[in-house]
Amino acid sequence: MTAYFCCDERRRNEVLAHPTLNGIDFLEVVDHMDEPLEKRQRTLLVHFLKDLTPGVLKEENLRIEGGERIRNIQVTKVTYGAPGSPPSPPEIPANVLVVEVSAAGDFSTYTLRLVPDAAPASPPSPPGVFDFDPVLSAVDFSFKAACPSDFDCQSDLTCPGIQATPPEINYLAKDYASFRQLMLDRLAVLMPPWQERHPSDLGIALVELLAYVGDYLSYQQDAVATEAYLGTARRRTSVRRHARLVDYPMHDGRNARVWVQVQVRPDIVSLELRAGQGRETTKLLSRLPGQSPVIPQKSPACAQALAGRPQVFELLHDIMLRPGHNEMTFYNWSARECCLPQGATRATLRGDYPNLQPGDVLILAEVRGPQTGEAEDADPAHRHPVRLLTVNPGSDPLTGVAVTEIAWGQADALPFPLCISSRCGTAFFDQVSVALGNIVLADHGMTFTDMPEGRPFDPERDATSLDLDTVPSPNPVLTKVAPAVRDHCQDSPAPLPAPRYRPKLTRAPLTQAVPYDPKNPPASAAAAMSFSMADPSQVPVPVIRLADPTPEAPDWDPRHDLLSSKPESHEFVVEVETDGTAYLRFGDDHLGQRPSPGTKFPATYRIGNGAIGNIGADNLAHIDKRCRAGHRPLGGCGGEKPVAGPRRLGP
Repeated sequence: MTAYFCCDERRRNEVLAHPTLNGIDFLEVVDHMDEPLEKRQRTLLVHFLKDLTPGVLKEENLRIEGGERIRNIQVTKVTYGAPGSPPSPPEIPANVLVVEVSAAGDFSTYTLRLVPDAAPASPPSPPGVFDFDPVLSAVDFSFKAACPSDFDCQSDLTCPGIQATPPEINYLAKDYASFRQLMLDRLAVLMPPWQERHPSDLGIALVELLAYVGDYLSYQQDAVATEAYLGTARRRTSVRRHARLVDYPMHDGRNARVWVQVQVRPDIVSLELRAGQGRETTKLLSRLPGQSPVIPQKSPACAQALAGRPQVFELLHDIMLRPGHNEMTFYNWSARECCLPQGATRATLRGDYPNLQPGDVLILAEVRGPQTGEAEDADPAHRHPVRLLTVNPGSDPLTGVAVTEIAWGQADALPFPLCISSRCGTAFFDQVSVALGNIVLADHGMTFTDMPEGRPFDPERDATSLDLDTVPSPNPVLTKVAPAVRDHCQDSPAPLPAPRYRPKLTRAPLTQAVPYDPKNPPASAAAAMSFSMADPSQVPVPVIRLADPTPEAPDWDPRHDLLSSKPESHEFVVEVETDGTAYLRFGDDHLGQRPSPGTKFPATYRIGNGAIGNIGADNLAHIDKRCRAGHRPLGGCGGEKPVAGPRRLGP
């Protein structure tokens, strides 16, 4: 006979209604805990649909098949039940056959089958008694049905559905063209009458849209695998994170830094030049044709100058300018052909300079050629900044000329001999080198800010002018499905997933500068122009600050990483890509605070970094400053002329 898998029991009901056929209904394994171990699971109660006639089935008509560890189990005794005369309590009905076996089976599935003596392929059919249905002549059972189990003993009889032919899928399809062709081939099988291929057709438009999405997702899948390893990563951010895992900090270069001399008109007694903050920062611009040395901020001349895309430097500290410090000559003590030797740390200036103080920076510069005495023949490389340690006024007892003794540290020692006076034939040249004062430190970059001028920041009023996008709200569509079994003691629903907020700065490149504290300047001029990655205080940091719109809340400051940030810290990381685009990464409320949805950050940051700031000497020629009444003694706002000193620039 053919074996079928069926999902209903109509056969059982039909056999029960048949006048002569009988069959097995179900089987029980007798297993009582109070019986001896050798007798447990040795008795089977086979329930038939109808009553049995004693003697119809014998031991040789029952066969037990199956088993993994325990096989060839034999039937040792068959007992018929009858109402009123039970072989053993409780009373056994007449449709139950008591079968005793030789051994208890294992945990696998066994089959009890009714067979004749000679032909085991068909059930027994003794003459004059009930015939047995071929379908209901066998039953599957387990000896361990009563044993404790962690699994559900009920089996699901699910009828298998119609098995559809799986479509042929080209798993090598990875781009837009291959995805499009793959879907068109599949549609040709599913809808043969559809032969439209015009681009304006709705079906073609949907296919191309799905091909585009598939191409994008395929790229994302490949990109994740590519960026996961240092050897294959292509994005600078990925390389930075891999390097950080091995405790190697990687920075994004640094901006150029320069000593600048600002020359003041002789009719001005003194002039204070402030560094300023935000949009009011005093800026130094590279040389522009047709522009005056001083350009007032917020003027048409300033807009015209910035439209010429000059290189912009900003002051790092305030300075008091004095015309007497524009150029100071050396005193040679009535000698000729003098020079400051290499490694010199002191010199004598002619004249009295009461406003020259320790901590001021002077540039010792060659201004005339030692062989010709012409300014055009001066060596521009012979310029060296020094920070004064001592300033001692005095006089020459021989001539009575007022002099000023100056000294600087060993870190600023002259790296080359500096000629003071020289002779060429019979011609003598004095003042070959001089000391330039009014020196201020500036570095490359121009500040941009979203903060309004003259009033507090209003999130609603100033939202359209913000450089950064608003922190998005959680998307309910991306919420994870709650588990079916949860802690019912927690009545509050699971919080929505936090949104991904990684805004991009619209301007680039972001300035990376070594921190400089004007209240605590470096001890030497050389220290102000150098940095070391081994010193955390000298590692370049991005010049950016985010103002928190919440009143009295602290601002958000950049950090190299968030590994040491506290959950409440207002800190973020700037990640710069290869093209200079800067992205901001915030914390997750464990390492750094996560911004609240709806927050609008006004940003203040500088633009200008790298080798583009390596301008030539004497190329800074304009000051973009804001004039104030308190800054116009005698001469008003004007008269300053910046002159770039020696360049000491970072990568």
